[in-house]
Amino acid sequence: PDCKTNSIDCMFIYLRPQILAIIILGFASGLPLSLTASTLTAMLTDYGINVKTIGLFALVALPYAYKYLWSPLVDNIRIPFLGKMLGRRKSWLFVIQILLTIVIAACGVVNPNKYIELFALLCFLLAFLSATQDIIIDALRIEMIETEEQGAGATAVIIGYRIGMLASGAGALYLSHFFGWTVTYIVISILLIPGIIVGQLCREPKVISVKIPGTFKDF
Repeated sequence: PDCKTNSIDCMFIYLRPQILAIIILGFASGLPLSLTASTLTAMLTDYGINVKTIGLFALVALPYAYKYLWSPLVDNIRIPFLGKMLGRRKSWLFVIQILLTIVIAACGVVNPNKYIELFALLCFLLAFLSATQDIIIDALRIEMIETEEQGAGATAVIIGYRIGMLASGAGALYLSHFFGWTVTYIVISILLIPGIIVGQLCREPKVISVKIPGTFKDF
């Protein structure tokens, strides 16, 4: 719809199923972010981890800055079996989101006072999986909607992303005050389930592979 001439249609575009799906996927995309930033800092402080170690934990978020390095692999490699059954995008999204759910819950179970190295590894893995999820969701958003809906799609994913950040930021701090960090992380991992379901209900888009000569082939 032409938003310049019909503001009512512009408003209702956000009620379309594909746009609502993008909001939910945006929520799943933004949910893990605070778990490697402000929420992680608050958790480590509560566990009595020293300031120097907390500062080093900022490095676990590096995958967000360098996700472009492995995005061509996600675009071009098909996951065996699941790739044929679900489609390339949806199979990648399913695997990454399941792993992400498990890792988030594991971060809540592992005590950083006793197993700081394992906890750091889990946090890095969380950031890596989260960054990979962002790659897939961005691709789905662009490919699953029509050209005239791209603006609404970009807005929708940001709305969901911000709500997800709020849930794992302020929401997590609120939960931890009453129920502790283990319950908080498990609850956050459960909040990914709607994104998993919606991701698999979405129509698998036609993917145009981007091959880089001399590096890998399309499987």
